[in-house]
Amino acid sequence: MLATGSRTLTEGLLWRVMKIEEPNQADGKLVWSGGGAEPELSLKPGRYYAEATFGLARDGLEFELPENEKVTQIVSLNAGTLHVHGAAVAGGPPLENVFFSLRKQDPQAEQPEDIGRSSLPDAVFHVPAGQYQLLARYGLAKVDMPVTLSPGEEKRIEAVMDTGELTLSAHAKADGPLMSGATFFIYENGEAGRHREIVRSKLGEPKFSLPAGHYRVAAVLGLAQVEKDVTIKAGEQKQRQLVLNAGGVRLKSSLAGNGTLLDRPLLYRVFSLTDDDGKPANKEILTSTISSPTIFLPKGRYRIESQYGWHNARQTQEVEVTAGDVINVAFEHKASDVKLRLVPKPGGKPIDRVKWTLKYNGGGTVLIAQDAAPSLVLQAGHYQVMAQHEAKTYTQTFEAVSNREQTIEVVAQ
Repeated sequence: MLATGSRTLTEGLLWRVMKIEEPNQADGKLVWSGGGAEPELSLKPGRYYAEATFGLARDGLEFELPENEKVTQIVSLNAGTLHVHGAAVAGGPPLENVFFSLRKQDPQAEQPEDIGRSSLPDAVFHVPAGQYQLLARYGLAKVDMPVTLSPGEEKRIEAVMDTGELTLSAHAKADGPLMSGATFFIYENGEAGRHREIVRSKLGEPKFSLPAGHYRVAAVLGLAQVEKDVTIKAGEQKQRQLVLNAGGVRLKSSLAGNGTLLDRPLLYRVFSLTDDDGKPANKEILTSTISSPTIFLPKGRYRIESQYGWHNARQTQEVEVTAGDVINVAFEHKASDVKLRLVPKPGGKPIDRVKWTLKYNGGGTVLIAQDAAPSLVLQAGHYQVMAQHEAKTYTQTFEAVSNREQTIEVVAQ
């Protein structure tokens, strides 16, 4: 029984019976263990200890079994039962996915440990009579309440979570289709500019369980971002569409006349041609080294630069990004892979310790380097190269031919 005079327990019981030699013996020899509401055993005469376990409650008693006699022993567990469920509002339907934990009240414990946990919609705890702390968690909502349980008591508790549901979705434009790939943020709605992030999600259409209150929500995809203030009431199920007012730009680069997509060293730079007030601007906002990226940008005008290699092979285009659309932007590079060598004679071994200066033929400087044999990607065109070794300088002009690998030998003569 849970307590003297209460109903007899009929299920969920575990038993151990131990043979002891003297009263109050701390341990004994286990002679039987098992389950059942009222197990009946045949035992040799002697002294025994019978222990019953029911959930988290455990107790037992000692008894003497005379020879040729039948005895009945009743174990009172000095325990009770808690039936717990969570609800968004008082009297509301039970919530799924509430996590309950039960702790024994101990003022001296710095970190009280959980003695029982459950994620069932109707959680049941069989525990010794006493004082406890019941903690219920549902999403970001948390309720902590004291519970007192008397011997034999079966208590029902409703954990009122005071919570609502918020479902978010991202859209490129109003009434546009659901977008994937966005990251959603929930912030505490504090002072302006001082919002503390409390949760984020990359699901396509995330649902957040939030304590009733005021929040700031945001969706971010690439450089596109939108924020809104949202109020959640207890028991409310709210949906919010976050319109990014943005579009996508799909980039690729290839060699002119070849068509093969470039997948080595590429650098894309994106410049915004308008500021937040719609005035003309030329501000770099993004770089990417991915060979064929798709970039999401707020609607507006942009200049995009594709640089092949790390020198002067660049192509530039201006684009107009509209909300809800994805545009393709292709760059064709007229470029050459060029290797520079200073040799004592044609086909000879490159000379070390060379200072190189590469210029447009009749124009500005492209490269200054101290490398025995530099390898470059150059925009097609005419160049002048100067190789300085010790006290001498050797000069040569050459043409970088599109879509060709070239080795330029400067002969030290």
